[in-house]
Amino acid sequence: MTTETLDQRITLSDIARLAGVQRPVVSMWRSRSKDSALPFPPVCGNSKGREVFDAGEVVAWLTATGRGNNPAAVDDVGAFTFAATFQHSEAAALHGCTALLTLREVLGHPLAGMSAADLVDAADEADPDDAFLFSEIHSLERTGDLAEAAAYCDNLVHSAYSNAAAFEQLVQEKRRLNLREQAATALEQSALELLASSAIELGNPAADGTLVDPFASAGDVLRAVLHRVPEAAPVTVLTPLVDVPAVRLAHRRLRLHGALHRPLTTDPLEFPEGSVIVAQFPSEQHPAMAPAEMLSKIELLIDSMDDTHRALVVAPSSVLSAALNNRAEDRRRADILRSGRVRAAVALPRGLVRNKPRQQHTLWVLGQDHHDVPLADRWTLVADLTAHTLDDVVIQDLVGDLAAAMGSRRDVFAHSFRFGRIVLTRSLLTARGSLTGAALRPRRTASDPAEALARIDALAESLQDKELLQDDAESSLSLSAAVRSGGKELPPLLIGEAIEARSLRYFPGHRIHGEHLSGTTGVRLLGVAELLGELEDGTRRIGQLELAATYPSARRTEPGDVLFCTSPRTAAMVDEEGGAVVVFPARVLRIDDGDPGGLVPELVAHALKSAAAPDWRKRAVRRVSDAQRQPVREVLGRLEQEKSRARERLARIEELAGLVLETDGIEFTDIEASGR
Repeated sequence: MTTETLDQRITLSDIARLAGVQRPVVSMWRSRSKDSALPFPPVCGNSKGREVFDAGEVVAWLTATGRGNNPAAVDDVGAFTFAATFQHSEAAALHGCTALLTLREVLGHPLAGMSAADLVDAADEADPDDAFLFSEIHSLERTGDLAEAAAYCDNLVHSAYSNAAAFEQLVQEKRRLNLREQAATALEQSALELLASSAIELGNPAADGTLVDPFASAGDVLRAVLHRVPEAAPVTVLTPLVDVPAVRLAHRRLRLHGALHRPLTTDPLEFPEGSVIVAQFPSEQHPAMAPAEMLSKIELLIDSMDDTHRALVVAPSSVLSAALNNRAEDRRRADILRSGRVRAAVALPRGLVRNKPRQQHTLWVLGQDHHDVPLADRWTLVADLTAHTLDDVVIQDLVGDLAAAMGSRRDVFAHSFRFGRIVLTRSLLTARGSLTGAALRPRRTASDPAEALARIDALAESLQDKELLQDDAESSLSLSAAVRSGGKELPPLLIGEAIEARSLRYFPGHRIHGEHLSGTTGVRLLGVAELLGELEDGTRRIGQLELAATYPSARRTEPGDVLFCTSPRTAAMVDEEGGAVVVFPARVLRIDDGDPGGLVPELVAHALKSAAAPDWRKRAVRRVSDAQRQPVREVLGRLEQEKSRARERLARIEELAGLVLETDGIEFTDIEASGR
């Protein structure tokens, strides 16, 4: 169904958004074209005191005059006509249209040609228990808006190219219209990226975990996680079945984005083993939630966790980290800290909630309580990012800090934290100011020597690691090089040109079903998670017989194959071992052994990671002579080993030096130095 056949209306503000111009420009178009051969379309109605226009006429005028900065306006107009088309009941229409989009996905075909009765019957069949869409569609049928809403949804999908993309446009429209519930809690994209990256790092829901939203408060976070997980690895998501609009909307959203949705047992609250739990307070359904209620929800969450669970909780800093003036709330938060499950507390930058730019939030990461460690010796990571911007680098480093904070005492004290500082949990119980303020203190207090001594011992012991010290003669690095005296220099070659010349061969990854991504023996599976460092090489495997029976055409990698991905960011690696199966959307480049054209795997991977051109095919690869291909590979391999050793040793030395510089109450004896 085309846009022109729909009776859709559009406001002046939405015309500006559609055309990609500022609002005053549209008024100028109206006035200047008034007496021309192509005057601006006339007003056809009124919406809440605003003039509205026929969307089809507006698109025809933009096309005929060439006005605006959006040549695809005829395809995009459906995304900009909601406010004027459903002016009398925006909230009900939004929920109804998202329900129709979900039904459209279930049916697998457009809604055009279906009567209102057909749509209601289809909704009843798709949702017989009225858990997520029947009431919304039935409500449109009662108000007489169902046929118009169905036509609008078909047109919106036509411009967005998928049901899921159209759904997300409506979610954004809801925020633009400033509907109170969601506008009060909607997180900025940077915050969603941080929470999604943390959830994947801490629990790897794409492999064998489960995502849980126990209070139906983190729909945007769930969507962000699903966006980062490959389509071939559907994620199981558990949410409570509560009959309120916000929860039903979240249920529809999960269904539409391919999640394996399951109802959560809430009485009592129970999480499957290995779950990653996400919670945001206040929530869309309770935007005015009191601090005491937030702390009560977190208590319930902690009481329901075991040592296999990880949880991310984001809430205002006034509740999670700032000094509390209410004694009852202060005692309740202290009890939560005493549980030992608060593994990290991070003060985040201001303005992470879209319509509250001055509000500050804190992230708590919950995990194993280390019940084998005495209460007085338990530790927590604290960090203060209030002066930082949550860009990709900051998020990546913070996620690394959070992952380290979930480890054992040895893991934690041997890690070089960029943002965080390890403190004794008991010091947080007596803190008079902000809990995360300890991250900014220049010196340790005299009450810290026991904690510092444990860290010093662990670091000093780790620095005696023979592998890091390279005590064996074979580990020394010796290079012999000279300036090339002759021979023809090979110019750089674009990756696309190398593929056309058949020096490089390109292979897509294989779509492996989610249930086959969790094996621990058999053939290695390499995909985006391994490329981004979220999983170690060899973590995911599939049995030989299962691979042969289910994926008989699966192609194995060969030693020296270059694996890469371009989303969510570009990454590349060389598979030195070979014999692995590459999981879509990761891809493979293989150098032709018979005619390598001067290409070296490591140089190809380096070119892919350089991002010098947006299109990976247009990135230039440095080439070397055939005689130098193997020596270059050997040198780069040895240098990578040396870099790894040096990074690890330097991180430990810096941590140890910091302790010596900052710690009071420690005496050093029996100082020994190697004679090397």
